[in-house]
Amino acid sequence: HLFAQGITDYLVKPFEYARFKDALDRFALTHSLLEEKGRHTLKQEDIDQLVTAKQSSFASTSVLTKGINEATLQMVRDVLKQNPGVLFTSEQLAERVSLSRITIRRYVSYMMELEEISSAIDYQTGGRPSIMYSYPKG
Repeated sequence: HLFAQGITDYLVKPFEYARFKDALDRFALTHSLLEEKGRHTLKQEDIDQLVTAKQSSFASTSVLTKGINEATLQMVRDVLKQNPGVLFTSEQLAERVSLSRITIRRYVSYMMELEEISSAIDYQTGGRPSIMYSYPKG
């Protein structure tokens, strides 16, 4: 079993940030288990605990309609909620959550449909106007 050899997870490209974070969390869990038990190798009980953690993480990263991943959606929400009333371009949001501009636009469109966020048009930028998004204050 690969887990017994110290492998905690694997990623297939292209991978989403949420999957990467889950893999890092399992890696940290593995090492904390080993440190707590004063060992360098995993036993079957450790493997069972990791498998359970992996199964629960897959359940927590479900895909919603239109290819929207719940964990990634929560990351976008968190950025906006931490800055209520602040206007962000899709490029600024994409940079904050490490997504492409195309992907972040899918997420903000979804959030606009849910009326979670509002948008404004910025005419001050050079060239064409840009759409900016914000989470409502209070």
